[in-house]
Amino acid sequence: MALQWGGSVYPWGSPRIIALLIIFGLTLIAWVCYQYYKNDNATIPRRIISQRSIAFASLTSSLMGGAMFSIVYYVSVYFQAVRGTSATTSGLYSLPIILGLTSGMLIAGQLSNHVNRFPPFMLFSAVTASTGAGLITTLTPNTPSSHWCGYLALFGIGQGVGWQQPLLLAQTFLKDADIPIGTALMSGCKVLGGAICISVSSCIFHAFLERSLLELLPEINPNIIIAAGAAKLKDVVVGIAEDDSARATELLGLVEEAYNRACRKVFIGALVVSSLAVIGSVGVEWKEIRVKEKRNAENGHGIRLPKLRTGT
Repeated sequence: MALQWGGSVYPWGSPRIIALLIIFGLTLIAWVCYQYYKNDNATIPRRIISQRSIAFASLTSSLMGGAMFSIVYYVSVYFQAVRGTSATTSGLYSLPIILGLTSGMLIAGQLSNHVNRFPPFMLFSAVTASTGAGLITTLTPNTPSSHWCGYLALFGIGQGVGWQQPLLLAQTFLKDADIPIGTALMSGCKVLGGAICISVSSCIFHAFLERSLLELLPEINPNIIIAAGAAKLKDVVVGIAEDDSARATELLGLVEEAYNRACRKVFIGALVVSSLAVIGSVGVEWKEIRVKEKRNAENGHGIRLPKLRTGT
């Protein structure tokens, strides 16, 4: 609530926002202390999260999820508000991310049997996704389709290569009894990271959008344009111009520039988050996964692959 309200509904210095942030901090500290006290009976047992590879993989999962959800959400806003497309068309224009994501998963699946280590995939994923996010920050109202399509596809490929690695890592590094908790932890971290980053991105977007509108159109109340949203942006601008087509075209260009600036700030935030995932990727143990080590599974020793069914 603090991230949603701060800077948009209430000022960041508002007593409501400060109180919400304090309550969040105290609640988080209390929850962590309770989890530590419960030990093996905790929601996330200490024996799981204390493992180096699990901890860093969880961090990577949350950061990559945050970058993914932020980019996907605000790329759609970019296409609708800056490029003037419909919601359906913006969804179609976002397909390169999904196609890249699928391709990255297939590539990782084919190479996993030859590499036998998780960090190379996770590191490649973070670096490639960060490169794609960096290129996405250069988007303008006039960026050619051949360029933005490649940027989105590169980001999607980077995300796809590392999308399932934390889940597979949990299934490989943990004992059988802990695998459900480990996989749930990785999935939860990805969704949690996305939820947090979407809220932060919303604050960044609205703050810079309002600032850009005040700079480019000081004579117009920015709340009128912001309240219209991306879908009805053109209609509101035409109404402000009072059916003067030349004036409407000029205003629309300035509004699109303001939206483009705000979207780029969000993309820069996603770039930072995606780049931080490199730290998590490097933190995962560089141990080779060997099939023969499955024999140690019952005793909980060594690193093993998930049990596979073999034909007879």
